[in-house]
Amino acid sequence: MNARSMVSTALLIFIALASFYAHAEDRQPSSKFVEVKETLGLIRNVYLVIDDQVEGKCWTNIEQVKQKARLTLEQSGISVYDEPLFIISPFSTNIVITGLGLRTDSGTCFGSISVRNYREIFTDFGDVTIKYSGSNFYRSSVSLSGSNLNSSFLTAVDTFIAQFSSDVISGRRNPHVSEILKKQETSKPVTMREYVEMFKKASEKKQ
Repeated sequence: MNARSMVSTALLIFIALASFYAHAEDRQPSSKFVEVKETLGLIRNVYLVIDDQVEGKCWTNIEQVKQKARLTLEQSGISVYDEPLFIISPFSTNIVITGLGLRTDSGTCFGSISVRNYREIFTDFGDVTIKYSGSNFYRSSVSLSGSNLNSSFLTAVDTFIAQFSSDVISGRRNPHVSEILKKQETSKPVTMREYVEMFKKASEKKQ
């Protein structure tokens, strides 16, 4: 089995597991209900990524923005990863900081910055797998500057991540969320890279 086949198989297993979790939730109706905002309290791990779509050198402090966001998240008891996680669930999710912008002909920088928490959900309809994107947190703002967007982007992201972290802490006070967290074993999540490596090793042993 070559590397491409192993990665493809790993991704198929990932889709199957994600679909299983999605269906498991659908098949278990309950009188207990957690509102969308309070589901943030379940989050223990995040894959933090920067999506830089800003042109004209209007955003140059990306690493500073990312490191400050990481610090705020970790101070709230959330583990931060720089690579995709193998299992995305209510406990492990993605946070994308997206910057859009450009420098106009007059030299002015114009753009927007957003912070979104999301996870992909897979549902099967017969032999077709449908992919949804579920989000329970999104904030954005627009900025304009004669030099660059660094200061405004840093302030906006800092505000949004602080609000996200506050919502996570607040969500943990929900009795149903607290009950779920107590039942769910805390363990270090497996990244997609780690899973592929384990899969490759397991395949090599069988050969």
